[in-house]
Amino acid sequence: MQLSHCYTILNLEISASKDEIKSAYRRLARQYHPDVSKDSNAEAKFKKIKQAYEILNNNTIKQETHSQQSTRSNDNTSFTPSERQKEQYNADFFENITKPKSKTINFFDKIFGRHQKKNQKKDNIASISLSLQDIHQGTKRKIRLPNGRQIKVNIPKGIQEGQYIRLPKKSALTAILLKVKLQPHPLFKLKGKNLYLEVPIAPWEAALGSVITIPTLDKNVKLTLPEGTQSGTIMRLKGRGLTGKPSGDLYITLMISTPPAQTAHERNLYKKMKTEFAWNPRSRKL
Repeated sequence: MQLSHCYTILNLEISASKDEIKSAYRRLARQYHPDVSKDSNAEAKFKKIKQAYEILNNNTIKQETHSQQSTRSNDNTSFTPSERQKEQYNADFFENITKPKSKTINFFDKIFGRHQKKNQKKDNIASISLSLQDIHQGTKRKIRLPNGRQIKVNIPKGIQEGQYIRLPKKSALTAILLKVKLQPHPLFKLKGKNLYLEVPIAPWEAALGSVITIPTLDKNVKLTLPEGTQSGTIMRLKGRGLTGKPSGDLYITLMISTPPAQTAHERNLYKKMKTEFAWNPRSRKL
């Protein structure tokens, strides 16, 4: 391939600098890479762009080397590439010309340079917001990848907030991790795999004992309250927390709720209780 044709392929003037050549190559390589472009001839165009860049880059290096050698020869000293030139040889010439064709992920590392490698972990992490029900039962979510593709992601049962879901490499140009973020639940609080629920009860349910209905993530269940239940009592339902191996537990905090005295009859009932019960709730505590 002639040099003039290489400049034409990269849309450059013959006087283009080395930096301009590299910039044009990166831009066109992103545009026509077969994994990204929708152009029917993308693969063929990409190969021509890569070949043109390698030829121009090689020619530029030879010109610089020849210039340096000429200068050194005039000074009667031997030519030794500077540290900057050594780095450029290793990064551009030998990697692009002498190495075998690299895989897609290595290609993009090369295209976007060392800055991407330093930040690769950050750039490849996305977050996904899930409800408590989602992580308890497992679900599927459709997400959009950075390359525009949409895929369905399986959310496994029992995954916890802060954990990661690794997407298969075939679905993206590089590995992508989805960090799980948990949406607040109106009733339950989650700590590890255990659920915590605050349940209000009436004074007579606490005093006389009762059977009440409470919610869980799977279904409503019956809970038996013993006589004399105090406000703040914690009861545990084993295995009713977040699913897992083993599953978590559900901890229920019982809180006595006092009904308001809205009518004269209701006020009289409280007055009767006051006289009937010779009881001071603060006698043993204050």
